[in-house]
Amino acid sequence: MPEIEQTHLLPTLLRHVLDRGLRATFIAGGRSMLPTIHDGDRLVLEATDPKTLRRGDVILAEYGGSLRAHRIIRLPGEDDRNFVIRGDALLSPDAPLEAHQILGRVIEVDREGRRRPVSGMLIRARVLLRRSLLSLHRRLPGPLQSLAVHVLHRTRGLAANIVMSGEISRGNRGAGI
Repeated sequence: MPEIEQTHLLPTLLRHVLDRGLRATFIAGGRSMLPTIHDGDRLVLEATDPKTLRRGDVILAEYGGSLRAHRIIRLPGEDDRNFVIRGDALLSPDAPLEAHQILGRVIEVDREGRRRPVSGMLIRARVLLRRSLLSLHRRLPGPLQSLAVHVLHRTRGLAANIVMSGEISRGNRGAGI
């Protein structure tokens, strides 16, 4: 099945599908959500009322002429009246966005035929650990940066194992949310 190129019609098409209570899929592009979402992953979206969104949810939003699937880090009313989102691999947040820019909530990622959750306590812990290590890495002098990179790679595997063992212990076996 051919993929739909991102055009100005894609947000309209996604809204049309989601407004009818159907789920939609979208192919992710980029690396801003690593390690949660990889370039080429298929994102499963559902319609959402912006009032029901929580900090930690991953949303797909229209943003400056493009689409972004990023995690909510601040809700309206916490600092201002807008949502603030950020990619898991990024240290700085995107500019605030309004509720009407949100197309839907990403409920799971399909990678190589296996569905994975994108939110939850274990996922947030992994993101926080990775972001802390990235921040530390950027502050270290040259020789210590290679050690930090080694730790980052080791913790990525460790975090993935923690998430997988958490899914299995809850009986989900990677079935998604």
